[in-house]
Amino acid sequence: MNKNSQKYLTWNDLAKFSETVLLPAIDAMLEEKLEIKLEEKLDKKLEEKLDKKLEEKLEIKLNEKLGGIKYDIEAIKERLDRIENRLEILEEKVCQLFKMSNEDIIAVNKDLENLKKRVAQLETELKILKGAAA
Repeated sequence: MNKNSQKYLTWNDLAKFSETVLLPAIDAMLEEKLEIKLEEKLDKKLEEKLDKKLEEKLEIKLNEKLGGIKYDIEAIKERLDRIENRLEILEEKVCQLFKMSNEDIIAVNKDLENLKKRVAQLETELKILKGAAA
């Protein structure tokens, strides 16, 4: 009796189940996996493009700042060159002044020695005159 009440699955039933349940479920799972893979690839591409854009912007900003710094450095170098030139001129003038003051000191020392000699001569003459007057 039990045998008659049981229903056996046929190939037709299996085909219908595969077509209506199994294949759509497999199709949905594959589609979901493909979407996930596609999203991952798109995210990766977007991230690469954003990184590239960011690098380009940073490079442009860096070049702008470097250009400004290079300009400042050139201006400083020019100022240093002018200062060095003025310093050389001042050094030459100091050397000339030192040379002139040395020459003046030598001349004053010669005059002093001449005056000392003259004073000594006058003292000698004075002693002679005192001795002759006494």
